Amino acid sequence: MTSRSFAVKISPQLGDRLVTQAQSLGITEAELIQRAIAAYLEPHAHGSPPTDWQQQLAQIEQRLQALEERQHLPTSPEPPGERPPAPPTIRQLRVGDIVQIRDQDSVHYLSHVPLVKVSLIRATVRTDEGEQSFLKRDLRFIRSGQEPDIAP
Repeated sequence: MTSRSFAVKISPQLGDRLVTQAQSLGITEAELIQRAIAAYLEPHAHGSPPTDWQQQLAQIEQRLQALEERQHLPTSPEPPGERPPAPPTIRQLRVGDIVQIRDQDSVHYLSHVPLVKVSLIRATVRTDEGEQSFLKRDLRFIRSGQEPDIAP
């Protein structure tokens, strides 16, 4: 196979990017150009002409959607009655919910206290010292406030 040579004029900005990329890969500019052309032409090696970008994007989206659907399919049928437990549901904190407060100096949580106010990132609880406000991330949900409180 004989090699062919082509003379192509490119902008100075593209030339600078080409030199930088080739240096970072440790190859010559000619090798980088050959790799880029091969990568571009490879999907079209079966004689089909290159399609426009919209069609290429649509094909990529279809492939990604097919991969995503394959990931969500069960790999083996589950016998009835042996389903894994459902993940816990997540809901917003509400006034009346019972929570625990994380101790600021340790990983432990303090006693169970009811919520009296809830905002976007903070919540106010009623403690023995009165009402105190905490970041929601420092609270652990224990149970809904509508459940009857059972004394130990």
